[in-house]
Amino acid sequence: MHNLMDLDGTRYAIYDDDVSTDANLFSQEVKLASHNPHDWLQWNVGMYYDRTQMHSVIFNDYTGSGSRPYIQRTSYNQDQQAFSQ
Repeated sequence: MHNLMDLDGTRYAIYDDDVSTDANLFSQEVKLASHNPHDWLQWNVGMYYDRTQMHSVIFNDYTGSGSRPYIQRTSYNQDQQAFSQ
């Protein structure tokens, strides 16, 4: 995903953002359950797994600003795994 944003709403680069995000998500769920509603014992068994990997690079462009004329680069990574049963 790639976003270009003009956050100041002017024709100058006072506060413009360029955000690039690479995300990957995998999830899987397995569920077993009883089928007969008239049985005195009802049961459910299940498992869930997910893995998320997200890497972003953000460029803040302030070059049109008189007080801070520079471009700032910020990197962000978020990796997670979850397993439940």
